[in-house]
Amino acid sequence: MIRFLADTWRDALLRPVAMAAPNSSVYIEIAAPDFRFILALGLAVLALISVRKANRRPPDWLPTLALFALIFLSFIPWMHTTGNGRYFMPYLILIGPLCIALINLLQSTANMKVFLTIAVLGLQGFALYQNTPWRPVDSWTWIEWKDAPYLPLEFAKEAIDPEAIYVTIAVPTYSLAAPLFPASSRWINISTFGSSDTDKQSALYAPVKKALQSGKPLKLFMVSAPRSMKDGSIQPDQNAINQITPYLEAHDLRLKSPTNCQLIKSKSMAPTGFIVTEESPAARERVIEQSGFWICPIEYAVSPRQSNALTAEQLGAKALFEKMEQICPRFFNPGQQGVSYHRSGFQRRYSVSDSFLIATGDGHLYFKYDRTLNPQLIGTAEDVLSPGFSFDCTKFKGRAGLPWEREI
Repeated sequence: MIRFLADTWRDALLRPVAMAAPNSSVYIEIAAPDFRFILALGLAVLALISVRKANRRPPDWLPTLALFALIFLSFIPWMHTTGNGRYFMPYLILIGPLCIALINLLQSTANMKVFLTIAVLGLQGFALYQNTPWRPVDSWTWIEWKDAPYLPLEFAKEAIDPEAIYVTIAVPTYSLAAPLFPASSRWINISTFGSSDTDKQSALYAPVKKALQSGKPLKLFMVSAPRSMKDGSIQPDQNAINQITPYLEAHDLRLKSPTNCQLIKSKSMAPTGFIVTEESPAARERVIEQSGFWICPIEYAVSPRQSNALTAEQLGAKALFEKMEQICPRFFNPGQQGVSYHRSGFQRRYSVSDSFLIATGDGHLYFKYDRTLNPQLIGTAEDVLSPGFSFDCTKFKGRAGLPWEREI
């Protein structure tokens, strides 16, 4: 995925500065401003000026220089690979000691060094206080963990097939439920794999396909939706089935008919029911009572879908998507066949860039980034399909530029 990778050299070089911005999706999904890198750069300049004015090198300058070089040169492979903060953790830890080491190099009084140390700690402490990961309202947690186990599930062990392969289709996968199931069961998250023919022919997908075709019982494991259950039943209604089906069909899977899902209740999932205050107490109680997970039998489809089954309108949208895949392959990975419905026409999702292309019924093509409110017009269908059409792939709204330059 290119979620945190810079699109221009300018953005890559200014990543240490951008990390201080109080925006989300800079180097991690949540807002986690880190002033320490830009402070280290400023302190390095002050230390250099101080040492030159004093005309003597401090005795411990070489280890500090080595640490400084290690941290900032590490930005090169990091920005070349993921740009994701979780893969930069050693340097997120080392940058704090580097700031203190740079303060120690200053040719100034002890009181000044203490003041600067308190200022650095205070500034970063303020950022942490404003974006604390420990308050439930601000934390990046789906479920508040109070008591073990993390996902308490209410089910009889004899009702669980110990040889089943459990398939998840979303993120988060709630894989912490896996240890509560028989050790012989297997788990696959297909949402991490693309649906294109190219993706399905990759070496990473080969064991997934082998497992899906192994003949072992396949079970869909997903969060239940109490408001999308048939009246008086725990089974998903037609709307829920319509939402689930495209994710399964992308991997030649389908729900068995008739649908016969188990409901595994979990008290931890009740807060995720998004209870509407206007609902009656009985309706709210039903949401809480039926919160948990669906386990639904699925099967590997005998006849994969064919692209020639698309309607004329879908084929027109597909042509627009494929044209943009040629122009911006980094953002829109080529080779996909599916075209899903959108309220304005048709769309195709590109998980590699967290984005959609939307072809509207009135003949326009739009780009929609996950973190923007409104789509961005790319052009009319006629213009996009014309031979000379081009587009600057570094100018997508919501993603382009430094955090304070991005539009919503």
